[in-house]
Order: sequence, then C-alpha cells, then structure tokens
Amino acid sequence: MDSILISTTGTVRDGLAAMLEAAIGYHEIVQVFVPLQWALFIVSLAKNASDKEEWFPHGKWATIQALQGRIDTEIDKVWEESNGANE
Repeated sequence: MDSILISTTGTVRDGLAAMLEAAIGYHEIVQVFVPLQWALFIVSLAKNASDKEEWFPHGKWATIQALQGRIDTEIDKVWEESNGANE
C-alpha cells in the first residue's frame, strides 16, 4: 500500500504538524507523504481538534475531507489488487 499525500501545500502540512504537536508533543510524522496508519491517526485527531485557522488554513472539514479522499483512494487500491489476485 502506498503512502498518503498529506498536502502539496506547505501551510496545510505545517498546520497539521502544529495540531499534532499540540496533541502528542514533538514529532516528525507530518511529511509530504505519510504511511496510511499515520494518515488515519491524523484524521482522527483532526476531527476532534479545535477549528483553529493556524492548524487548518483551508478549513478544518475541507482538510479532513481532502485527506479522507486520498485515504479512500489508497484503500480502494487494496481491494482492486485483492480482487485481481482472485480472478
């Protein structure tokens, strides 16, 4: 399974990194691409985070929906690969 693109926008990555740091302390998790597990973790935290502009410069729910869309695309690939192996 491929990694998930967090964002092509530096301000979004910086905001998510700041949100995550507020939740768990110093980390090096938020990069341009992250493993699926980390993307799911980031989305879960974001859903319950305060809607701060510094964390979500393009809006909290827009950021969450964009990440979920990328996650869904990767999960769809798992099923496509699985179904192709069974044919």
